[in-house]
Amino acid sequence: MPCSERSSAPGRLTGDLLPPVPAPVSSASPPYIRPEAINSRAGAADSPEISLPTAARMKVVDVGCDPSEVYRPESDAENGKSKGDYRNFKDGPLMDRVYNTYLQMHTNQTVDFVQKKNEEYGGCRLRRMTIMEALDLLDNVVDESDPDVDFPNSYHAYQTAEGIRRAHPDKDWFHLVGLLHDIGKILALVGEPQWAVVGDTFPVGCKVQDSVVFRDSTFHNNPDMTNPLYNTKYGIYQPHCGLENVLMSWGHDEYMYKVMKHNKFALPQEAFYMVRFHSFYPWHTGGDYMHLCNEDDLRMLPWVKEFNKFDLYTKCGELPNPSELKPYYQRLIDKYCPGELSW
Repeated sequence: MPCSERSSAPGRLTGDLLPPVPAPVSSASPPYIRPEAINSRAGAADSPEISLPTAARMKVVDVGCDPSEVYRPESDAENGKSKGDYRNFKDGPLMDRVYNTYLQMHTNQTVDFVQKKNEEYGGCRLRRMTIMEALDLLDNVVDESDPDVDFPNSYHAYQTAEGIRRAHPDKDWFHLVGLLHDIGKILALVGEPQWAVVGDTFPVGCKVQDSVVFRDSTFHNNPDMTNPLYNTKYGIYQPHCGLENVLMSWGHDEYMYKVMKHNKFALPQEAFYMVRFHSFYPWHTGGDYMHLCNEDDLRMLPWVKEFNKFDLYTKCGELPNPSELKPYYQRLIDKYCPGELSW
C-alpha cells in the first residue's frame, strides 16, 4: 500500500508476544567498576539555557513506505527500502556527513569526557519545560549520524510512536516511549557538538568490540585506545557487571534516561532500558559486549530489540502531521510524566 493511502488510525499487527515484565533491578546492587581506574571529580559547572535557532530549510529524503511490511521478517518494505538498505554505512548521499560525525565521536568519547558530561547534566539543571515543549525543539535538529533520513527529528518521533501504536495498541506506555526516545537530542541546541549527542553508543573504559560502526578507521586518535586500563576486553569492569554499571559513550540516550529518572517518570523498567540503550547497536544488534551483561540485561534485551524495529524501519518520506497526533500523546504525557520537568 502506498504511503499516501495509509490511514492514520491505529491497526493491529500480529506477532509473537514479548516476554513478561521482569522484576525490578535492585538498586542495592554494588558498583562493579574498579575504583582505582576512575578518578572522582568536583561538581559540574552550570549548563547554558536553550536558545531557539531559526529552523533551517530541510530536504526530505524518501526512504520507504508502509512500515508494517518491514515488521514481517520474511518480507521487505513494499514500494520502499528493504531491511538491508537501512543503516548503510558504506555509501550514499549523506555518507561524508555521517563518517565525519563518527570520526569525531570516536576520537573524543573517552572515560574522562563521559565522566564530565555525566556530572554536567546529571542534575538536570538545564531548564524547566514540558515534554511537548522539548519535543517541539526537535523541529530544529537533524541527526548528522543518520544515513537514512535528512529531516527534523520531531517527525521521526511521531513516526516511531505511531508504528508502535499500530503494532501494540494495548501498550500505551510503549507508544509514549516511541515519542520521547530521542528528545535528548535537544543537547545539540545548547552548544553540544553532534558527536556528543547522536549516533550509536558504546561502552568506554574497555576494548572497542568488532561491531562498532567504523571501528577500524575512526579510533586511532582516541587516547583511551593506548591506555592499558581501558584497552583490554574488560577494562575497568568486572565480568557480567551489568550495563547499569557501565559508562556508556555520552549522548542523547544517557541524557534522556537521566531526565526520566530525575523526574520519576511513571513508566515500567522496559521503557527506561529502551531509552537508555536504543542506540547501543553493538549490543542489541551486533551481539557484542555480552561479557558485561547480567541476567537483568538479557531479560530486557528482547524489549530493546522490539523497540528498535520501529525506531529504524518507520522512517518514511511521508511526514506525519503533529497537530493531528498531539492530543493523543498529550494524554499519555499527562498520565506518565505530566507538567513542567527538570532538564
